[in-house]
Amino acid sequence: MVEAARAALRPPGPVPWTLDVRTDRIELRPVIRRWAPAAEPPARLARVACGTALRAARLAVAVQGRQPLVSHPDQPGVLAVLHAGDVVPPRHEDLLLHATLLQEPGPARNPAQGLAAVLRWLRRAAESEGAWLRLLPEPPAPSAALGPCWDRPDGPPRRAPTTPAPVTVVIGAPGRLPAADLRAGQAVETVRLTAAALGLDLHVLAAPATTTPAVERCTGRTTDTLAIVQIGRPVHGEDGNSDLSDRRPR
Repeated sequence: MVEAARAALRPPGPVPWTLDVRTDRIELRPVIRRWAPAAEPPARLARVACGTALRAARLAVAVQGRQPLVSHPDQPGVLAVLHAGDVVPPRHEDLLLHATLLQEPGPARNPAQGLAAVLRWLRRAAESEGAWLRLLPEPPAPSAALGPCWDRPDGPPRRAPTTPAPVTVVIGAPGRLPAADLRAGQAVETVRLTAAALGLDLHVLAAPATTTPAVERCTGRTTDTLAIVQIGRPVHGEDGNSDLSDRRPR
């Protein structure tokens, strides 16, 4: 589970979380104890990153044939506790996402799908984590005011360069802090792994993100924790010069 958590997406810099492995559970904590309940920007960024790690650890439990059970005890400095529950056969989707997480060879879904089909998969992924996902027709430019950028789209990519015209979506996690930040991170990781299984790359422009006029026109006024991500087609293979916007439904 620790290996899976370390493979999850996270912002640049030191790992912002720790996993304390106990006999019957794993406790997830931010590296700075007061970040667990705090509302300051570094604390919120750490909690979203904790969410991506938690989602990956849940996958590791699921593929072992156990139900991942998460609790949120009222214990100082602890964000979540992960237990292995009842014996449950792993779902095909969990096996696929786990293999994608560890970058192991495995069956991939058709990467040549159009935008409408891709968005259906990604919305389903976000909704499975209690979040929502919407297409942003007016992509905001990355900036410090928008929120911390995890992986510059024009910087060194993790696997392959993205196409010059990716689509931009906003992921929103409802609820009160700190739970909403943790939920947003889990949704981002699920969407990232789903996109990768579809043959796509994902870059986080901002998480947690603040609202801009372009974002607000899409989401309306909201207090949900937001993440803004770009999704593009890697430049390789026969379809390397295409992008998702080429397949936008008319």
